[in-house]
Amino acid sequence: NRFGVEGHSARFDGAQTVDLQAPLLPFAEQFSIAFWAKTETLDGYREFLHQNPWPNAMYIGTKPSSGEIRIGDDWQNTGVIVPLGEWFHLALIRSDNNAVLYINGEAAASKGSELQISSNVQNMVLGKQYGGNAEYLVGNLDELGVWGRALNVQEVQSLFAGTPIEEGCLDTAACNYDPDANVDDGSCHFNCQFCLTGT
Repeated sequence: NRFGVEGHSARFDGAQTVDLQAPLLPFAEQFSIAFWAKTETLDGYREFLHQNPWPNAMYIGTKPSSGEIRIGDDWQNTGVIVPLGEWFHLALIRSDNNAVLYINGEAAASKGSELQISSNVQNMVLGKQYGGNAEYLVGNLDELGVWGRALNVQEVQSLFAGTPIEEGCLDTAACNYDPDANVDDGSCHFNCQFCLTGT
């Protein structure tokens, strides 16, 4: 894995795949997907994962030579380049009217419109493109996570930092400030009566 521990990440040698036996990404709703990855070659199209086939196929992978990340058929030109041979954290956040690509906890690209995904739902598969399009990954994947909502930037940064997401009030002026929280859940109250009675 990215800490140098052998056997603690999924290794792909250009011929292996992992079928997760479920379609984890909804085609019509918000979602977030995040993982650590390392790719070792840019000699062709390579995919970290795929789910739905054409039209509007959903996959996350790289273009040949440049290493530019592409997000399915609908977002081919993200302008984001992967670092060859180095671990990096990728998060894709799909909201109702946008998609944002994060690299190492920082927003790297914004689509500016809804990410279109095929309604022909299939299982998520790691390490290759859908159907007969091989485009096998040569590299590693680790700590894959999928959420049925759009994570906020604080949550993405928590995933990158490796700290658990702890929701609570982050405003130190609030009477229910939570010093252990790292994601604001909108619960802050400034009415002492509320904090005393919980009503």
